[in-house]
Amino acid sequence: MDRAGKVTKPYEDSETPVFSLLATPDGVYVGVATEGKLLLLRPDEEEVTVPLRFHALVVSRLAADAAGRAYALANVPGAVLMANLQAPRKGVYSSPVLDAERQAAWGQIDWLADIPADASLEVHCRSGNTDNPDDGSWSTWSRPYGSSDRVDMPVARYLQYRLKVASGPGSGSVRVRQVSLTYLPLNQAPVLEFKTPKVGEALRNKVQLSWDATDPDDDAMSTDLYYRAQNENEWKVLATAVNETEHTWDTTKLSAGRYEVKAILSDRRSNPVGWLEDTQVLRHLLVDNEAPLLTARRAVDKEPLGVLGTAVDAASGLVSVAWKLPDDQGNSAIWTAAVPEQNIFAPAMLNFTIPAAQLPKDATAIVVRAIDAAGNYTDVQVSLSGTKSPASEGEAEG
Repeated sequence: MDRAGKVTKPYEDSETPVFSLLATPDGVYVGVATEGKLLLLRPDEEEVTVPLRFHALVVSRLAADAAGRAYALANVPGAVLMANLQAPRKGVYSSPVLDAERQAAWGQIDWLADIPADASLEVHCRSGNTDNPDDGSWSTWSRPYGSSDRVDMPVARYLQYRLKVASGPGSGSVRVRQVSLTYLPLNQAPVLEFKTPKVGEALRNKVQLSWDATDPDDDAMSTDLYYRAQNENEWKVLATAVNETEHTWDTTKLSAGRYEVKAILSDRRSNPVGWLEDTQVLRHLLVDNEAPLLTARRAVDKEPLGVLGTAVDAASGLVSVAWKLPDDQGNSAIWTAAVPEQNIFAPAMLNFTIPAAQLPKDATAIVVRAIDAAGNYTDVQVSLSGTKSPASEGEAEG
């Protein structure tokens, strides 16, 4: 309460009872029922400090003598304790260990402090990669820093600062109100994983490349794409600075063969300096834009009559040879597999037959189709009428 009768509330804690008060020129000391704390309230400040902590749970009485000594009556356990309320001329405070949670470059240190004319404050730092600064692995204490100095500490996860204060005979004590440090966690590399196509897959025409891109720091990312034939040394640019996680690769002008695709994922967009990359190579991609070669004819020299043929695909290899009725005859949607020679399916070159027993009696023609692993196909229409049938070559879709 001031002289005008105005009441203010400098301290309030609904969970901690106040047991004792002691008024001094420096402020009001408050004994509370929490771990022997002795609080100090100053009328011109809003903050509450803890200048002393007695080895007792409850400080129930406080008194002081002319020499500046404080006496505390402790209830749990019962004891009379004494402490010097006058600030010492020198003191050292070591901060708790500060944790950046991963390796970090420590930046600038700054503080707010009241330093009388004949007093001094020194601030030192040290860093390490364990949470115990005294295990021998940390750096030594640094030189004294000035406010707003750059902290020239080794890159590390943990840092601790130390305050060394000293005051003259007639000066007040140094009061440090705030210490702040800036730091930059070290960049973590992005991660790329191809989704499509798969290793060893046969491809044709325009191919959809897709991948997953993740970054532990949620940085903005982009991808550079390259390709080359598997027997080449130099990479060719496919696309650069792709911000999406997919790209269409046009293979129509490439020679048939095996290729590789390289993707370089970078977080450079968020880290102009010190960016990181992840490089992945997708190998053994088989490009084939050429349809199989296919010939087929009616077997006029065999009874019962059937269809004979040969399919060839030296690039991605055959995966199917089948037949059906033409679109204008019967159930033309059903494909039936041809019979490989000696019942062995040979992907590069396949001799096959279509037995007469499989052919409808009233069929006048059939369509034979050969498909390769890349999805290219060739169709041949074979006439079943007449006694002679020349070999028919197909129409290709590649």
